[in-house]
Amino acid sequence: MVLTTAIGLALIVSMSALGVLTLADSDRSGGLTQPAPVLREAVEDSPIPDADWTVIVYLDGDNNLQLSAIGDLVEMEKIGSKAGVNVIVLMDTLDQVEGTHWYYIGQDTEHVNLTEGSNHCDCETITGQDCPGELNMGDGASLTYCIETAVAFAPAKNYMLVLWDHGGGWYGVCWDDSSELPDGRSDRLTVDETGNAIAAAGADLQVIAFDACFSGCVEYAYELKDLADYMAASITTVPGAGFAYDNLIAGLTENSAMGAYDAAKLVTDTYVQSYACSGSGIGGFPYVEMSVIDLSKAGDLVTGDGGIDDLAEALLPLTEDATYRGMIESSEAMTPQIQFSGEQFPFMDLGMFAVKLGQNIPELSELTEKLLAHVQETVVYIDFVATATDACIRTYGISLYFTCSWNYLYEDYGYETYEEAEAAGALPYYGMDIAIDSVWDEFLEAFAMAQAEVQPGG
Repeated sequence: MVLTTAIGLALIVSMSALGVLTLADSDRSGGLTQPAPVLREAVEDSPIPDADWTVIVYLDGDNNLQLSAIGDLVEMEKIGSKAGVNVIVLMDTLDQVEGTHWYYIGQDTEHVNLTEGSNHCDCETITGQDCPGELNMGDGASLTYCIETAVAFAPAKNYMLVLWDHGGGWYGVCWDDSSELPDGRSDRLTVDETGNAIAAAGADLQVIAFDACFSGCVEYAYELKDLADYMAASITTVPGAGFAYDNLIAGLTENSAMGAYDAAKLVTDTYVQSYACSGSGIGGFPYVEMSVIDLSKAGDLVTGDGGIDDLAEALLPLTEDATYRGMIESSEAMTPQIQFSGEQFPFMDLGMFAVKLGQNIPELSELTEKLLAHVQETVVYIDFVATATDACIRTYGISLYFTCSWNYLYEDYGYETYEEAEAAGALPYYGMDIAIDSVWDEFLEAFAMAQAEVQPGG
C-alpha cells in the first residue's frame, strides 16, 4: 500500500545493494494530527457464535500509513460483525494510539476518536488480559499471536486473514517503524517469516488477502500454498485508501454461506470497484488491479512439468549466448508495466513473459505454453479498472522477480539459510521456498552476471 497525493506518487522508495527497502515518510492528508491521549477502556462485546466467517485484520499502521489504518478501522465499523460474520482487528499505529490493541468490530461501535482523544479497545474482552503493549508487527511471532488469539475468541467455519500495510513483493510486508533491525532499518515480515508465522498458528485459513502493494507474486503464492485455499492480492501498487472494508463486510454479511473462492472474489471486486469512479488517475496511479490465486495450483506453477523451475533450467545455458540474452531481455521488456520505480521494483508479469519468450525463442515454445497453462490455472480471477490504453489490462495477474539490470540483482533473493544470509550481512532475507525448490534464483544470477560482464568497466 502506498501513499498518494493529487499530483501522483508521494511514497519515496529506495534500496541498498542488498535489496533493502526503506520507506521515506510522506504526507497524504496535509499533515498528521498530534498524538492522541489514550483512554484504555474496554468495550464489552461478544462474538457471533457458530459464525460462517471470521475476518482477522492484521492492521499494521506503525509507519506513515497510520491515519489510513484508523480510517479503515472506521470503515469496518460502518457495517460491523453480524449475520454470521465476525470481524476482529489487531491494530498498531506509529503515535496516534499508544501501543497495540485488539478491536472486535461489533454493532454501532466507535473505538478510536482522534478528536476526543479516545481509544476504546477490546483487549481484555478478547484476551482476558491487559493490552499487549507495543508489539512489533514486523515480527512473525506477532502474526502468529494475532491469528491464534482471533481464532480462539471468534471461532468460525471459515477464516479470512488480511495483511494490511506497505508491501514490496518478495521484499516483504508489514513494516514496523517502531521496531528497528540491528542495522537501523525498520523490521518487516519477510516472505519466509510470513509463511512460518501462519503455519505456526495452525489455523485452517480459507483466504489470505493482502491489502498491500505488489503482493500478487509467485513468491508469496508458492510460500503460502499449503496454508489457505485462495490468496487475493495485487501485482501492482495499492492506493493508500486500500480495500473498501464497508463494502467487503457488507457483501460477506449478505451471504455468509459463500465459499472461499467467492469470498476471495468479493475482496477483489469490492476493492477494484471502489476506485471505478476515479477514472484514469486512480489515487494517483493509472490503474488498480487485484487477482484471486488458487493456492492449490501454486506448487505445479513452480515445480510441476513445465513450471518455473523447468523454464529456469532451460534458460540457464542460454545466458552464455549474447543473442539469446537479448531475446530473453526483449521478452521481459514487452511485459506490461506493473510498477513505477523502474528496476527498483523489478517484478514482471509472468504470463506475458511466457507468451513473449515463446515467440522470441521458438524452441522454447512448448515449455512456455505449459508455463502459461500453469499461470492460467493458478490465477482464477482478475479484476481491474484502468484507461482503455493501459497495459495493465493485458496482465495475467501474477508477477515474478526478474531484473535485466545487474545493478539490481539482489543476491539475498536466493539465500536459503540463516547462516548464508548472516555471512553476507543480508538478514533478514533468506529461506524463500521458491529459492530452495527451484533454480530460478540461479538463473537470475547467471543472467545478471552475464550482463555485468558487458557493462563498461564490468
